[in-house]
Parts: sequence; C-alpha cells; structure tokens
Amino acid sequence: MKLKTFIVSAAVAAGLLASPAAATELKISSILAPKGSGAEGYNYFAENIEKATNGEVTAQVLHGGVLLTPLQMLSGLPDGVGDVGFLLPPYFPAEFPEFNIAANLALVGDDALVMTGAIHEYITTCEECLAEHARHGHVYLGSYATPAYYAQGRKAFRTAEDLKGFKMRTATASQGRWAEHFGAVRVAISGTEAFEAISTGTIDATLAALAEFFNLNLVEVATHVSLLPVGVFNGNSPFSFGAPQWAELSDANRAAILKVAPYGIATISTGYVRDDKRAREVARERGIELVEPSPELVAASKAFIAADVKTGVEEAERTTGIKNAQAKADRFLALVEKWKKLTAGIAQTDAQAFGDLLWREIWSKIDPKTYGQ
Repeated sequence: MKLKTFIVSAAVAAGLLASPAAATELKISSILAPKGSGAEGYNYFAENIEKATNGEVTAQVLHGGVLLTPLQMLSGLPDGVGDVGFLLPPYFPAEFPEFNIAANLALVGDDALVMTGAIHEYITTCEECLAEHARHGHVYLGSYATPAYYAQGRKAFRTAEDLKGFKMRTATASQGRWAEHFGAVRVAISGTEAFEAISTGTIDATLAALAEFFNLNLVEVATHVSLLPVGVFNGNSPFSFGAPQWAELSDANRAAILKVAPYGIATISTGYVRDDKRAREVARERGIELVEPSPELVAASKAFIAADVKTGVEEAERTTGIKNAQAKADRFLALVEKWKKLTAGIAQTDAQAFGDLLWREIWSKIDPKTYGQ
C-alpha cells in the first residue's frame, strides 16, 4: 500500500493556483501506553520528522496498539496498514533468528544505555540481521533497552527457596529459563496483561522495568518488588519502517529520518531510567515493599546467567539452524563491554547526550541512499 499523499495548494495574488506540493503522512503504530517514556519517544520521533523534512513528511502516532497489535505488526507495516511501528522480533523467532541472538542475551545486562548501544551496533553491522528485516518487509531504525527487570506483584522473594512455585510473567526465553532454573513457574502472557493477571492472582509477579509502575499502572496493583535484577529487555524495533514506504521517500527525507531516530530512541531509554528512579521513590511513599535478595541468591543468579549464554546459543542453533551462533554471541558480548566504556561519561537521563553518541558512533556512518534499499 502506497503512502498517503496530500496536495497542498495556495491561491496566489493573481488568483491562480500555485504548483502543488505533496506532503507524505506516516501512520505510526505504537503498542505502548499513551503516557510515559515510550510515548515521549514516539512523540519526539513524529514531531521531529516533520521539522527535519521541512514538512515534506508528517506523522501521526496511534498509541496503545489501536492500529496494529504486536502480532499484526509483522505483516501490517509492509502491507500499509501502518507505516512505522513497534516490531517485537522475539514474538517471531522463526522469522528473526539472527536478531534474537542479541535479544536473547539481554539477561547479561542491567544498564539501559549500555544495552541500547550494544544492540544498535550489533544489528546495524549484521548483514544477516538486516537481511531478515528486509525479507519480511521491514527497515530497522534502532532498538532501546530498559533498565534492569525486577519482579513486581503481590508476592516477593528473597531466597532461592522463595522462588519455588512462584508464578512469574517473563519477557524473554532466557528469563524463562532463569525462572524455571530456580523452580518458579513461567507464565507466558504479554506485558499489557500483567496488571489483570496480578489482580486476579493468575501470577504472583511480573518481571518488568520499574518504569512500568507508570506505563502499565503496576503501582496500583503491586505490593512488593523483589530487587534482584533479571536482565533487561532490548528485543524490540520501535520505529520499524515498512520497506515499501521507506523506498518511496527521497534520499534527503530518509537521511532526515535516520538522524531523528536515535534521538527518539535515546528519549525512550533515558526516560525509562528517569522513571525507574521515580518508581523507587513512589514505592517508598506508598508503602510498597522493596525486598533485597539474599547474597546467596545474588550469587546463584549471576552463576546461572553466566552459564545461560552457552545454553541460549545451543538452543538457537538447535531450534533455528542459525550458523556460527557462538561467534555471534561473543561479538555481542564484546559490544556490551565497548558500550560500557562509551557511556561511562554520560548522565543516564541525558537524552541529548545519548542521542549524540548513538548518532556519532552508529547512524552517521550509514548511507541513507542505500540503507534499507
């Protein structure tokens, strides 16, 4: 489906019509709530596309999955139902095995900026990853990572013993393996279903960033937070662009959008960090118990995470047939170490500085004339 174009004409003094100018309007489908850091990033992206293209491209954001659900996003963008949207490659393991090598290693991280930078650089320098996006009609414009995931709900755990039988919503395959390793019950539901599941007792807690206190309104249902970090989530492509629509843009407008995207991503990542800090303050004010893990559980969790890297690689090779998975995992882990150094001097809530870094290190090196073509 082609992009919608709108003809803008103006009457000149002589009463004749000026030559018409076409403006392209993008429909942007966000599955995130219409408030919080995710919404701020999407709104930044939309507003600044119009500015950067001098009004030649405009954008309308539809929040909350009202246009496309997560499962509809894969086909809905190239089919033109939407033009840009929140793609979740972990929902499509057979279609995105290369991308998911990096996404499934999110268990090793606890820093939003580090993991955002690492997956950006990994995907944009991974020909197989970009090819699988293209194969399914998508153009990759970046990923964000959350801060560390913690269990939030009506029960908490402090020791490994407390985790036995603990019903927990997990976001990634590696988090699911972590839960099962300690005897917890992994429950497969989406993040947006967590509020109701906690309310009804279907789950004891959901693994999520503390910013979801506000984005998913978990502050109204959670009574406990278990402060053991269980990785981050970076298995996303929030500004995934329909390839047919991308191809219709001019080189100049593609270049403008590539410049805007990293700052939109930075707005989301740094906003999550900001809201993580605010959530801790709100939890204390409202009497939500913040439960510190025992040293023994911390040590056991770190040991599992270190060993799970190999498990994840073996599972990827077995279930998807991906080649050289260990070498690819090692490359991603090396990028994590690289981005620890790159982000060391940046304030965690400084979206401008982080966007500048993403632009300088990654996107400024990409040719808009060929990227995604």
